[in-house]
Amino acid sequence: MNARRTLRWTLSAATLLFASGVLARADGQQSVGNTDGVLNWSLGELAPGSSARRTVLFVSGTNAAEAVKTLARARAGHRSGWSDRLVVDLPAPATGQDGKDVWIKNDSTNFALAPDGGFFWETGHIQSLRRGSKGQLSRLGFFIHYRNDADRHAGIRISGSPRLDGVQVVRPTQKLADDRCVTELKTADGALRIQIRTAMGKGAVVAQEYVLTNTSDKPIAKVRLSAYANLEADHSHGNDHSLLDDVLGALVTIDAANQSICLMAGLDQPASGWSGRWPSQSQLAAGSGLALEKWVAVKDLAPIQTPQTAAAPAVIEEPETVSLTQAAADKVLQADWLMQAEGGSLLVRASEEITWARNIAGRLARMKNPTDVSTELAELVHIEKKLAALRTKDGDANAERGLYLAVRKIKREIVMANPLVDFERVLFIDQPYPHGGEWRHQARHRNGMMATPGGRLLMLDGLSPAGKLRKLGGMPIGSYWKPDVSFDGKRALFCFKPADDEAFHIYECDLETDRVTQLTDGPYDDLDPIYLPDGGIAFSSTRTQTYVRCMPYTYVYTLFRMDADGGHIRCISHNNEPDWTPLLLDDGRLIYSRWEYTDKALWRIQSIWTVRPDGTQHESFYGNQSVWPDHLGEARPIPGTGKVLFTGTAHHNYFAGTLGIIDPREGRDYPAGLTHVTSEVPWPECGAGPHDGEIAVQGYHHRGRKGDYKSPYPLSEEYFLVSVNTGPFSLYLMDVYGNKELLYRGAHNILYGMPVRPRTIPPALPDLVAWPDANRKEQEPGVIFSNDVYEGSGIPQGAAKHIRVIQSDHKTYTTWDRDFRTAGPATSAVQEDSVKRILGTAPVESDGSFFVEVPSGVAVHFQLLDERYRALQTMRSFTGLMPGERRGCVGCHEGQHDAPAHGDALALRRTPSKLTPTPWGTESIGFERMIQPVLNSHCVKCHDGKEASSAPNLTARHGKSGRSYKLDSVIDLGWGTGPRRWDLFSESYLYLLESGVSGVMLVENYQQRDPLAYKTAAPMKQLSYNSRLLRLATSGDHYGVKVDDVSRRKLIGWIDTTGPYRGDPEVRAVNDPRCRDAPVVQRP
Repeated sequence: MNARRTLRWTLSAATLLFASGVLARADGQQSVGNTDGVLNWSLGELAPGSSARRTVLFVSGTNAAEAVKTLARARAGHRSGWSDRLVVDLPAPATGQDGKDVWIKNDSTNFALAPDGGFFWETGHIQSLRRGSKGQLSRLGFFIHYRNDADRHAGIRISGSPRLDGVQVVRPTQKLADDRCVTELKTADGALRIQIRTAMGKGAVVAQEYVLTNTSDKPIAKVRLSAYANLEADHSHGNDHSLLDDVLGALVTIDAANQSICLMAGLDQPASGWSGRWPSQSQLAAGSGLALEKWVAVKDLAPIQTPQTAAAPAVIEEPETVSLTQAAADKVLQADWLMQAEGGSLLVRASEEITWARNIAGRLARMKNPTDVSTELAELVHIEKKLAALRTKDGDANAERGLYLAVRKIKREIVMANPLVDFERVLFIDQPYPHGGEWRHQARHRNGMMATPGGRLLMLDGLSPAGKLRKLGGMPIGSYWKPDVSFDGKRALFCFKPADDEAFHIYECDLETDRVTQLTDGPYDDLDPIYLPDGGIAFSSTRTQTYVRCMPYTYVYTLFRMDADGGHIRCISHNNEPDWTPLLLDDGRLIYSRWEYTDKALWRIQSIWTVRPDGTQHESFYGNQSVWPDHLGEARPIPGTGKVLFTGTAHHNYFAGTLGIIDPREGRDYPAGLTHVTSEVPWPECGAGPHDGEIAVQGYHHRGRKGDYKSPYPLSEEYFLVSVNTGPFSLYLMDVYGNKELLYRGAHNILYGMPVRPRTIPPALPDLVAWPDANRKEQEPGVIFSNDVYEGSGIPQGAAKHIRVIQSDHKTYTTWDRDFRTAGPATSAVQEDSVKRILGTAPVESDGSFFVEVPSGVAVHFQLLDERYRALQTMRSFTGLMPGERRGCVGCHEGQHDAPAHGDALALRRTPSKLTPTPWGTESIGFERMIQPVLNSHCVKCHDGKEASSAPNLTARHGKSGRSYKLDSVIDLGWGTGPRRWDLFSESYLYLLESGVSGVMLVENYQQRDPLAYKTAAPMKQLSYNSRLLRLATSGDHYGVKVDDVSRRKLIGWIDTTGPYRGDPEVRAVNDPRCRDAPVVQRP
C-alpha cells in the first residue's frame, strides 16, 4: 500500500463507516471492535550456537500518509539493528523485582515492558505508545515456535494462565537509557535464549529486535516468531477497525472517525498474519493466520460505530420481501429437520421422533376440542415397519434420510393440529444485529446509536415458510424493536428508527389498510410499545436523559406511558438503570425487567418486576436476590396460570438465551418457583446453578445443533412461539418437551413473534396518581408505611427508633468516558454509585410501625436506625413513589411486596410523619466537603501522612495512579479492572475504605456468582452500627478524641450511604460541560 492508496481508503472512512451488509467481525483479514492481531515471521533453522534476528515495529500517526511515511523511515533507520556490544556487558540483573513496568520514551511517544517482556495495560492502568495524553497499546505478547525433538512453542500469553508459557525470565527488563531497554528469557527446555532489544525511533516509532540463539547442542528447525499487539487507534476498547495490508505487510489499526492509525509491521514482510478481536490467544500460541499471498487490498471497511455519536445516514439494502414457493419452503423445512438431527443416526432419530409424535398426540387428545390425528398415527405405524426392515439391511443413507423426513412431515401435521394454534397470521420483525462497541450488552443493544438499518416489520399469513409474507407500514430503510398487536387484532404498535434519524420513535399501523401514524418524535429513543387496557400505551424511553452508572456512554431507557394519540407522556419509573420490554399480566399490571445495583454488586441483578400502568406499586416479581438466572428478560404471562415464560439472557450478551418458567407462588428467588425449560443451554454468563438438575423439565429432549432462545410467546403452559438461533434467529412453534417446528426463517433475525388475532383484554386498573400539571409546580409526595419492621428481621424489639430515607440522584451527567473502574465521572471508589443525599428521618413506633411522607418521582431506599442514628439494617434495593401514592412495605429484610395496613398499628393512628432533615439538610454527601474537615479538626494532627510516621495518612492529599492499593483487589471487576485513577481520591478516603476501619460496606468484594453479593445483609453487622471509625471518633478512648454531634452525624451519614466521594457540587465541578450543565429532570 502506498501513501496515496492509504489516503484513499481512510479519507472515505467516514462514508464507509456505515457501509452495508457486514457486521462487526473478525475473519482474519479484517476485524471490528476491540481489535488485535498477530504477525508471524519465519527464521528457518538454527545451528548450535547460531543466532537469528527479526525486528517488530510499532508506528503511530494522526493520518495514513503520516503513518506510512514514518514506517518507511523506521524501516530504513532500524535496518542495521543493534550493535551487539550494547548488550554484551549488561549490568547484573536487578534483584527483588517489584513487578513494575519499565518505561522508555522519546519526544513523540513512549513504550513499556513488564519484567517478563510482555505488557498488560492493567498493571499500571495506563496504555503505552502515547499519542497526546492517551496511549494506544493495551497488550503485548509473543511466542517462539520451533522443533527439536518435537514441535514446541514458548512465550508470553495475552490471556489465560500461566502468563509465562514455556519460558523463564533470565534477566528482567532493564532500562539501558531513556529510550531503550532489554529483556532476556530462555525456553523452559533450555534450547533457546531470547533477547528482546527495545528502542525508540525517530517520531512515533518503537523497534523491538528479537535475537534468538540456539543454546543447545542440536540444530533447531522451523523457528518462527509470532508477535501480538492489542492496538487502540482511538485509545479505547471496542471501536477500532484493523486489517492486514498486503502492500505494507502490516497490521493496520484505524479509528475510522478521526482517521488516526497505528501499525505493527517488521523490517521484513511477515509470512502470515491475523486480524482478530481480543483475545486472539489461540492464533498467537499456534502462530497461525492468513498467508501473506492471501492478503487482499481492502476496498471497503466493515461498519463500525464509536459510542460517542449517533448512527450517520446509512446506505444499506433492505432484503426483498417475497413469499417462498411450496418447493422452496419444503427445502427450508427439510434442511431444518436435518439440522435438528445433526450428530446422530437418522434411523435412531426417526424412531425417537415417532415416539415423541405419539406423545404429542396423546397430550392433544386430552385437550378441549381435540383434532383427530388418527390418520397421521396410522402412517407412523406404516413407517415404523419400514424402519424395522431397513435396520436388517446394509446402510442406505438415502432411504434413512427419506424415512426420517417422512416421520418429521407427519409429526409436523400432528403438531400443527394443536387446538391452541387457532391463528393463521403472525407478526414479527426481521432485524440485523446491532453494531458498535459492546453491541451485545444488555444496556447498549437497544440504543439508537447502535442500530443497524435493514430491518422489516413483517406479517406471515400461513404458519409455514410457504406462508404469504407481507412487509407492514411501507417504512423507509431503518431498524425495529419489539412490536405489539392490539387487543382486537386489527392494529400494531412498533418502534422504528429511520436510517437517517438519530432515535427510535413509536408508530401505529392499521394491519388491513397499512396506514401508519407516528406517535412520538424527538431526540430520544422510544422503545417496545404495548397497548394498555385503559386505552393508553406503555413503552420505555431515554427521555429522562439518564446515563447508565457503569457505562457513561450509554443512555438509560425507563418505563413511560402516554395516551393513544401520543399525548401526555409520563415517566412511571424511578430507575437509574434500564427497564426492559414492558408487557401485560392477566391482572392488568405491567411486568418488566429492571437492572439495579443499589448498595450491591452490579453484575447479576436484572430481575423481573411488576407495576401498575399508572406507575404505582412497583414490586419485585422474581429474582431480586438471585444469581441464577443472570438476566430474566422478555417475561410474558402464561394464560390462566399465574406463571410467566421468560428468556434467561446475559448481562454482556442480550442475544444469548435459554427459557424458563416462573411460578411466583412457589417462591421469588432461585431455585424456588423456577423451571428451566431449554436445559441444554445453561443460564448465559452465570452458568448452571447448583440446583439446575432439580428444576429441569422432566421428559425434555434436545438433539442436533444447539442454539440460543429469545422472545417467547406462550400459548399455554406447554406450547409457545419462540425464536431460536441455530444460524440467525428463526421463528418456531415449540413445546416444553423440546419438540419444535420451523415457522419462518428470514434474512436476518426473526424476533418477537406474536399471533395476529383478538385476545382477552385484562382489567383496566384505576389511575391513583395525582399527576403534576403543566406548570410542574411542586408535586405531591407519596406516603409509605410499615406495620412492623421487626417481623423476621433479627433486630431486637425496640432497637429501631428511626427510619432513614436516602435518595440516589438520577445520573444525568457524564464524561462519556470511564475514569475509575467503569464509572465516568466516578462518585465512589466502592462501586459505580449515584450521587446520594439523605432526605431525612421519621420515627419508628414502639410496635415497629412507621408512617411517613416521601418525595415522589425519585429513587429512594430505607434504613432502620437506632437511637444514635446508626444503621441497624439497610435495604439494598430501591423503590419510589408516584405523586399521591400510598403504599406499604414489610421491611428492609424482605423482597419488595406491598403490605396491607393494619389499623391497630400505632403509626397509622396519626397523620404521616414529615421527614426530619439532617443537620446539613438534604445536601448531597461528599467526602472532601463533609468528612475531610472532621478529619482535619480531630485526626490530621497525628495522621499527617509524613514519611517518617507509621500512622495512617488521613490528609486530603490525593492518591497516586500507578501505586498499588489494597482496595484494588477488593473492587476487582473480575473480567477486567477498568481504569484506576487513584489520584481522583484523597489518601484519607482510600485508607478508610481499604483498612476496613470505616465500616463502609464494600459491595463489590464478592465473586460474581456469590449469592451473598445480592442478598439483604445481616442486621447490625456492617455500616455505622459496627464502625471502628465511629467508635474511635466518639468514645473519647482514642487520645481523647470525641467529635461534636453534627460531625458524628456526618460520619454516620457517609458510612451508611456506602462511602461516596463526590456529591453534586463535586460532579458539577468536573471539567466537562456535560457534568457542569447536567439537567435535573423531574419525574414523572
